[in-house]
Amino acid sequence: MTPEMVKDRERFPKLWNMDGWRSRLLAIVIDEAHCIHSWGNSFRNAYSQIGDLRAKAPPGVPFIAMSATLPPNILHAVKTSLYFKNDVIIVKADCDRPNIKYEVRQFPTRKGCILDIIKHFMDFAKTIIYFDDITEMSKVCRYLHKEFSHKRRMIVRYFSDLSADAKRKRIREFKEGGIRVLLSTEAAGMGCDIPDVVRVIQFKCPENISTLVQRLGRAARSPSIQGHGILYTLPGKNQHQKQDRHLDAFVTTTECRRQVLNSAFGNPPASLENMKCCDICDKIKGSSGTESSLTVSNVASRIVRWKQVSISAAHPKHVHRTKEQQQEANERILKWRNEEWARLIAQSEIYSKDSVMNMKTIAILVAKFGTVQCHGAIASIFEGRWQESEPGGQHRLEEILIRYNEEINSSNAVNSNKEQVNPQQHEEPLSSRPQDQQEILSPDRLRFPQSEPAELPSLRPSSPAQKKKALKRAKSNDMKFVHYSPNKRGKNSK
Repeated sequence: MTPEMVKDRERFPKLWNMDGWRSRLLAIVIDEAHCIHSWGNSFRNAYSQIGDLRAKAPPGVPFIAMSATLPPNILHAVKTSLYFKNDVIIVKADCDRPNIKYEVRQFPTRKGCILDIIKHFMDFAKTIIYFDDITEMSKVCRYLHKEFSHKRRMIVRYFSDLSADAKRKRIREFKEGGIRVLLSTEAAGMGCDIPDVVRVIQFKCPENISTLVQRLGRAARSPSIQGHGILYTLPGKNQHQKQDRHLDAFVTTTECRRQVLNSAFGNPPASLENMKCCDICDKIKGSSGTESSLTVSNVASRIVRWKQVSISAAHPKHVHRTKEQQQEANERILKWRNEEWARLIAQSEIYSKDSVMNMKTIAILVAKFGTVQCHGAIASIFEGRWQESEPGGQHRLEEILIRYNEEINSSNAVNSNKEQVNPQQHEEPLSSRPQDQQEILSPDRLRFPQSEPAELPSLRPSSPAQKKKALKRAKSNDMKFVHYSPNKRGKNSK
């Protein structure tokens, strides 16, 4: 039943007073709970009063709130509105839609957006175009009818003021294919599960990131087809974008848009092999010149939020670090994780420390932290499969590891200088050697030729006369043996 039925003062109070019905009440389930925040403070105030049922429900009857899109701020608002306790059990599932490609197109005027839609997306594939303003929707519809007068029956509006019969007829024709382009407000939001919608366009920024994901998620409800979700924005004219930081990050990021959504909703990092991801990843893929590379896993060469990735960050080389240095890096990363978790837990209890970075990811980073010498290196290590839990978190982690690597590099440079031996400084002085070694090593005793000596003449006799002369000289130089006797001092004896 709708929240308005719950507030019906004529019929519903009687139901709560029936003992038989109250005894069979097992739970109160609120589906699409994000509407409590999105609609409860605007055009459907009954959503904000659902929490009043706690005063009427029997004791012990649980409340269950379900939604596919509950970022931390909206989750906190829903918990407050439904009077959940802080220890309420929260079950999270991955809400990523891998078969939808995301794209943001910006134009300075509304007419520019319309002309771009006509140029690129009016191929009459099954399309929903969402508007927040019914007046703006009517103007765009008239413009499209004028441009495609021969197919104007395929382009219709859908909004809450239509009669129930008109709504059913248009939805039925849209499902069957007679209507190809449906211009709609939120009336074609929840419950519009048409499996073969190829394209969803959001005209200007919606109220928050949750509404955007809900609407773009109407594309490709069948997992067998590829969908396309496009957001048209008018720079400087989107107040909602400025109020929701996740929506602003989705529009202005220079990184992967899917990773921004995963970070906003706490999804695990995505890795879409050979699939369409977003317009930014397509540009990176095109610049890489290869068709086999995945848009998300190629983010190592992209421009990151803070500064352009340098060559060393895009292609980091392994830098050896000791076990002691890795242990110190592990402690610094854990300290950073605790600080980031403290920031997130202040917003909502939905986060755990693993939501910031789990231990497996930390182990990979510790083993390769030596390559983090500049900003963007972490994105290269994980090839875009890890995104900071909060804008700025990855930047702070890189600053910590860059400073630690600088400390290690400085220490290694000092030790290297000490190990370099200078012979003139470390030669043992001559005076410290023994006396006999001093004489041998004395400079006066050590004379080395300054140049190569001239070739000495051969001493071998070359003629008979020279041989005879050499023999005579040898006989005259024969050694004479003299025997000395103590009794005949000074006399020779033979």
